[in-house]
Amino acid sequence: MYKKIVLIPFLPLVLLTTSCNGDNKPGEVPEVKYNEPGAITIGTDSLPVNNGIQNDNVHPNKNQNPAKIISLYDNKLEIIIPASLERLDRSKLVRKYPNANPPEIAFSNKDGSVNIAFRFNSRVTIGNDAAKLVQMMSANLKSTGIEVTSEITNVSGRDFAVVEFVSDAYNTKIYNKMVATVIDGRVMICTFNCTTGQLIEWKEIGEACLKSIRVKV
Repeated sequence: MYKKIVLIPFLPLVLLTTSCNGDNKPGEVPEVKYNEPGAITIGTDSLPVNNGIQNDNVHPNKNQNPAKIISLYDNKLEIIIPASLERLDRSKLVRKYPNANPPEIAFSNKDGSVNIAFRFNSRVTIGNDAAKLVQMMSANLKSTGIEVTSEITNVSGRDFAVVEFVSDAYNTKIYNKMVATVIDGRVMICTFNCTTGQLIEWKEIGEACLKSIRVKV
């Protein structure tokens, strides 16, 4: 049974209006496409390794984990995640996020303590203005009393709003890192989270996943 480890609900101020599944109809499950398993690995201390070709930030003697490329939202978004994370079906999403707007798509480890989740929200009028996006996300979290670290980071030529914080859950604390950008006029939020006790094992892997995001529009 999945633990109810819930990251902060997907930021009403960022949503701006009622959320939707991108171009999907209400209630429709977004399609996720996968590459052939075993084609790539993801490093524990750096950026992903694609097809065995390491970039300059990868240390070849460090552990590598089997990974998979997933394509989301009509192939507009691509990301590399560990192969061990499995997609949650709708019933598991509802159980895992009982008191919040659930993400449309989420991948978790077996006990639900490590997660990568996605939400594609309604249209906004700020364009792909990462500065405004990070300001809204930070302000919304700070209004709940959460201490937030924020920045703007560039991944493959695109600026992303990034917020990092620790939230409370039942009998534990949760480390969260959220990245957001605007795709076709809609805010896409990708969140990595795990318990603070798992940071040594998972933080760098999560960061590598977030750095692997490619927007293809």
